[in-house]
Amino acid sequence: VWNSPCPQIVYHQTLWALFSRSLLPYAWRGTTAVARALLASKALARAEANVFISEHMRRCGEEILPASASRNHVIYNGVAEEFIRAAGARSKYTRSPNVLCALQSLTPHKDNNSLLRSLVELCRIAPGVDWKLRVAGAGDWEHWRRKASDLGIGGRVDFVGFQGLDDIARLLA
Repeated sequence: VWNSPCPQIVYHQTLWALFSRSLLPYAWRGTTAVARALLASKALARAEANVFISEHMRRCGEEILPASASRNHVIYNGVAEEFIRAAGARSKYTRSPNVLCALQSLTPHKDNNSLLRSLVELCRIAPGVDWKLRVAGAGDWEHWRRKASDLGIGGRVDFVGFQGLDDIARLLA
């Protein structure tokens, strides 16, 4: 809110609009996308506090505007407790402390390589545990299936594909 005397906190879900030096990539999306790109940049600079969904996003914000570092904070996304409770009884997945879940995409900032390497490390430091990883997200996961296999964890990773909100709640429950 421009010219407002009150302090403002901006919650940044994405910074993709800020990584281009030109607004041309957004022009095809229309004037709304161009306006959002401009406003996102100004918001990062002018906010009393910037809140990001991950450490990665915070670091990206600080690459774009290093002077914002002292005003940047991370609050992770989550699923409301009542949403998880409602899905819990209907879970089609086996409940087990050794089964991990990740809501991912194929975009680089999701760092699927580190996700798989984390499972390798868990298997190394706790070899007696039958670790499993379920990866939910749309897209063609064939490259990551091969990578998991190359890392020796192919049988431990289940790429379950796109999941609707009810399925995500069951998966997280």
